[in-house]
Amino acid sequence: MSSTYFNLATESDNEELLRFLHNNPMPGRVSVALERNPNFFFGAGIEGETHQTLVARTTDQNRIMAVGSRSVRMMWVDGQQRSIGYLGQLRIDHEFRSRGKFIIHGYQHMHELHDNMQKTESRADFYISTIVSDNKTAMRILGNNVKGMPKYRRYGELSSFLLPIGPRLSSCSTTGRVNIRQAVQADLTSILECLQRNNQRFQFAPVWTRENFSNPVRTHGLRVEDFILAEKAPGEICGVMALWDQTAFKQTVICGYSNVMDGMAKISRKLGELFHTPSLPKVGGAIPFAFVSHVAVDQDNQEVFLQLLSRMRQIARLREISFLTLGFADKHPFNLAIRNLLLKVEYRSTIFTVCWEDGAQAVAGIDSQRIPHLELAIL
Repeated sequence: MSSTYFNLATESDNEELLRFLHNNPMPGRVSVALERNPNFFFGAGIEGETHQTLVARTTDQNRIMAVGSRSVRMMWVDGQQRSIGYLGQLRIDHEFRSRGKFIIHGYQHMHELHDNMQKTESRADFYISTIVSDNKTAMRILGNNVKGMPKYRRYGELSSFLLPIGPRLSSCSTTGRVNIRQAVQADLTSILECLQRNNQRFQFAPVWTRENFSNPVRTHGLRVEDFILAEKAPGEICGVMALWDQTAFKQTVICGYSNVMDGMAKISRKLGELFHTPSLPKVGGAIPFAFVSHVAVDQDNQEVFLQLLSRMRQIARLREISFLTLGFADKHPFNLAIRNLLLKVEYRSTIFTVCWEDGAQAVAGIDSQRIPHLELAIL
């Protein structure tokens, strides 16, 4: 049996990492490969001010066995800006998934990375992570607090929605009490103010500043002009929303369907042919979608939210985008608004707080009643 060693990924690993992601899809009712062509690190850069990808390799063939990432960014926690990490992108080669011990060793190395950064600007008070509910292996290994692993504590449930866009798809029904318009560069300050006052009310929402928004690594592929705004009166912005198309550097490729989902996919393709609407791709095809990101609406007004979403669907149609994806926690007011839409596909995940011993007190002090609001586009 091969022994294992660990190192941090660098640009020289790009081609090998891309092959690894392609060959090791995420299991579930819909098995997908989360790919990052043409450069693995374009997708990594948007995740936070700091990003590290740990790679496990066999010592004999230098073959990648697993990868996992640690990123750090400023988030809102209990109404205050905190430096919080995100643990994600865990992928294990299918040939090594029965060897759980090396995963524990990997988390010990991740702990070392955490410790080494605690006296720098890249420190993290604790971490957030999400696990797809269908991923039973990850839920068993990470969600049951195996000895030698950091403490995973359930915080809430997250729904990711895939909304089809088509030429005959009706818009959301709204009364049109606000004006919806495209943003221009001069709106950036107002956009950031809207994001700040609304994200501050939620747990784990990202902190957006002029500095990180203007950083092309952090917002790769996103422009101010990709935002739309809701105005109660000229210059009085009460809601914002962005269309973030990441297909130039991140792709979701279908690798397999369960029996039930395969039937649904076939039906969707038949309906697509009849009504000229998007359908779930065949195995091997990529889902042509863009993220609806940076959603912030004063007082969580569902009517304004639906007006923004209706306009965004029109924009997506003009840009020949087939699907939109966005996500909200179960208790978020907009989760119910999306559920009431007729056509959608939902994916469920569990949100965890994660910490080693030095973060236990910080996690214990979190207000567990605050609704989480993770930005799906940067997970």
